[in-house]
This record gives sequence, structure tokens and C-alpha cells, in this order.
Amino acid sequence: MELTRTVLTCCLNFALQTYVHPNWTCLDNKYLQGSDCLYKNSWTASVKAELNVQDESVVMAIKSAQVKLPVARLSAFHIRMISSKFMKKEMRTIHSHDMGDNTCYVLPSFKAALVHSISYDIGPECPLKDSSDMMAYWLDYHGMLIPGDTDIFVTLSFNFPGAGTLTYPYYCIRKSYPAFKSRTDPEAINNFLSRINLISRQHFPELQLTFPLNPMYYTNPKQNNNANNCLVEEPPEPRKNHPPTATSTTVNASSGAIQTKSDITGRIQLDFNRTVI
Repeated sequence: MELTRTVLTCCLNFALQTYVHPNWTCLDNKYLQGSDCLYKNSWTASVKAELNVQDESVVMAIKSAQVKLPVARLSAFHIRMISSKFMKKEMRTIHSHDMGDNTCYVLPSFKAALVHSISYDIGPECPLKDSSDMMAYWLDYHGMLIPGDTDIFVTLSFNFPGAGTLTYPYYCIRKSYPAFKSRTDPEAINNFLSRINLISRQHFPELQLTFPLNPMYYTNPKQNNNANNCLVEEPPEPRKNHPPTATSTTVNASSGAIQTKSDITGRIQLDFNRTVI
């Protein structure tokens, strides 16, 4: 199998998610500090990390922010007159026809979904049989620590042709899209970089970890998620009537300290020999 940039990016992302846990929990391409973010309703420090594989190096562009993921309340689904019976376990399942609004977002991808039922029982189509199986699955495959008191499960589907039903822990759904704000404590990036540095020394001693000062630019700014779109030192030629945009670098190369700015952005560059990988 040919080692393409796309394959290598997927492998490195999976390795990163695995090694930063439980200090950081990955949701989409954002890393939330701590393993209790699923049931916290307060603002939480987060770092957005984008890996970019190049010919002789891997560049990680990072940006810190704060995120709030309020746990979904049953009342937000506009359930008709039966929520009290459900909470007392006099009724074990709430179906979609009992909800005035059955839309939700799921973690870790933040994709929109439609709720079919909310129940104390796991559906027969789910291969996981109890809450301990569910907790183990989410920890192994998503690096997310599900609370031990998980006893409510949601059967849902995504809104595209041929989509089947899936069962999620109630802690892993949200009624509204997460809220973000750019103001954050610089200590979040310091903590994340320290964790990356520790991982590099322990598990990838052959890789060279550097903290360059100069900003980098996507070769195609409109396609920054494209695997073939590289980060380069020189800014691209500005288009007519479109001034160039740059990402400021705030990581001190010698100490790793973060300079306080309103938009805190840094990057990590790992140089490696492609023949080794």
C-alpha cells in the first residue's frame, strides 16, 4: 500500500488523539482540556490542531479558544407531558413522535442528526449490550471518557440516503452547536505543547521537534483542509482586490513560552525521514 499524504495524515491524527488522552479530549479537529468535558456546562480551554503532511516534514498549525458544550436537557426536545414519568423510570422509552423537536448534534464530529428514541435500554440493533460496553467502545475508539452513571441512550440517524440507526450515550449528544470564543488563557497552548513535546520524546525519539517563529501560509488559502495543500514559508501571490492574510506565530523558539495576543496561534514542525516511516 502506497503511503500517501492522506493515509499518513489519518495515521498521525489517530496517534495524536491516542497519546494526548486523557489530558486532552478530541472533538472533530479540536482538543478540549481534560476528560470531563462531556458533562461540564462551563467554558473549557480548547486547541484546534491541523496536521499538514509535506515532502520532508509534518507541520501542525494550532490555535487556542474556549468552548462550551452544554449537556442536552430533555426539556429542549419539547417532550409532551411524559418527561417526569421517564425520569422516574415509569416509562423507559421516549419516541420521536413524543418530541416537538427531535434534532440534535453528535460528538465527536458535531454532525446534525435526527433522534428516533431516548431510552434506558440499548436497541437490539446495537452490538454493544450494556453501559460498560458503551464506555469501553468510546474510550478505545474516540478517546472519550463516558461517565460511569451512563444509563440513558439515544437511537438516531443522520440525514442522508441509506443512513441506518445508531445508538449513542446521552452524554454524547447536544441540542445546540457548541459555542466558541477566541479569548483564552495562554496556558492552554503551553500545556498542549508540553504534552506534544513529552509524547515526541517518549514515543517518537527519531523525530525532531522544532518551534519556528516565522508564520506559514497555505498554498491555497480557500482549501486549507485539502491533503495536497501545503503550508509554506512564503505567502502566496495575493489575488486582485484580496489582500494577503498571515497567521501570526506566538511560540517562542527557545523557551516555548506564549506571547499574549488576542489571537493566539502557533505551529509545531516535526522533521522526519520518509524512508523510516
